[in-house]
Amino acid sequence: MRSIALMLALSSCVTPSSSDTPHDDPYHSTALKWHQGSIEDAFKQAKKERKLVFLYWGAKWCPPCNELKAQVFSQPRFAELMTSSVPVYLDGDSEYAQIWGELLQVSGYPTILLLTDEKKELMRISESLTYDEFAATYLDAVSGDHTGFSERLEAGISGKATPQQWRLLAYGSWYGTRNLDLHSDLMLEKRMKLIANVPTRLKVEKAILSAELLKSAAEISRDSAIVRKLRTQAVKYLDSFLDSDETIFAARTTIIYSMKPILNWAFGKNQQTIKEQSRKRWLAAAEKIRGKPELSVDTRLWGWYPEIETYEMDLPKSKASLPELQVKVRDATIAADSSATSDFERQAVISGAAHLLGRVELYDEAAELLLREAKKSVYPYYYYSSLSQLEKKRGDTNKSLVYSKKASQSATGKSTKIQWLVQDINMLISTPAADKAQQISGLLEQVYNQIFAQKDGFSGRSYRSLKRLSKMLSSYPLDSTTSKKLKGYSLRCSRLEKRAQVRCSDHFSEILK
Repeated sequence: MRSIALMLALSSCVTPSSSDTPHDDPYHSTALKWHQGSIEDAFKQAKKERKLVFLYWGAKWCPPCNELKAQVFSQPRFAELMTSSVPVYLDGDSEYAQIWGELLQVSGYPTILLLTDEKKELMRISESLTYDEFAATYLDAVSGDHTGFSERLEAGISGKATPQQWRLLAYGSWYGTRNLDLHSDLMLEKRMKLIANVPTRLKVEKAILSAELLKSAAEISRDSAIVRKLRTQAVKYLDSFLDSDETIFAARTTIIYSMKPILNWAFGKNQQTIKEQSRKRWLAAAEKIRGKPELSVDTRLWGWYPEIETYEMDLPKSKASLPELQVKVRDATIAADSSATSDFERQAVISGAAHLLGRVELYDEAAELLLREAKKSVYPYYYYSSLSQLEKKRGDTNKSLVYSKKASQSATGKSTKIQWLVQDINMLISTPAADKAQQISGLLEQVYNQIFAQKDGFSGRSYRSLKRLSKMLSSYPLDSTTSKKLKGYSLRCSRLEKRAQVRCSDHFSEILK
């Protein structure tokens, strides 16, 4: 986490107003009154009332955010839980939101922070948790010794962490803050020492930490001494979270989404027997996750993803088993569609259901599901984007472009609009299309009109969208008319505040070089 002094200095560059925080989202708990003033006002209130600041960073359209609302915010007990905090909802499309995102070092939706009135971070959660998991972690952060992440990490490595600190180390997110290089040899070694010190009775905490360590290791391509050592101990770490129903439940995110790269990383050609044994354990664990009624509809549906992953691992010899897998996935998506009754559940479930259908080549059913949902959703652009990708996958270029355009034109919210416009440009660049140059020119005009109309257009997620755009356009031959337009926009950089001015100039320099 950046120093408090730096955060306060940067925050003084903007003058947050009451519009910093949007009004109540109708999908949030009706029992809880979210803070309606500026972010700074929330910290002032927390100091005055001797409370903490509970800050939720999200977007109304994002599926994981809606799962969080279904699992946690909508629960009757949530409002009571928040009595020790000032609850703040920072929507990524609200005024100054992306500047605040950088100050607080949050980017991915959703992220939950628990902060002192001096902005010291006590908790960060980005994973999907049940209400009970969330409540226990939150209460540990509130009632504990108020140590930060680095202090907890060192306490764990030295074997002096308290039970509350162990829980926060396990359930708290390690990503997106504190400038940690989770893939460095030093950090891998620290994490191995940390896991070795977890008390025997804390099986759940050890399971989560072990699963996250293997996930990080599987993302590494180098072959250092510590990586080789970790690979030789992979089975031990797998045992930590595949050993029981309790540990499987705790490490479900890794089990669902990350086991394929873990197994490929851990086991070479001479270890096929143990790899196959581990794969069977993986599939058995996924089956248990699917049968957990405490989990959200979305998580139980994604419990079928390992079945798809193992099918794809065995291609082409597994092709004969596709019809059987299609039946399983179809039945699962129908059940999820039926079970997801609230708006936030549907926003969390439907795009994932369509993705799983597409992965087993049930393209028509996936398209039908997405089209049906787009017609009744207040966020149709999310489904149109999925439709665009689906049609591109099955080779219908025209439909792919039509849905991509529908997505970008129906998108709302300042940062969201930029993100979807850039996606549409990317689709045009990567796909054969008539009058491509003219369409791209028109979309670029929309992007820059949006960017320069915003006070945080060169910050946070909006700036990340611009960096993706720079990369696309740096290798794309712009026509003279479009180049002239971009040079005109680049002249507006000098009107921005200093940091945005530098980023703006760098952006156009990359494109127009």
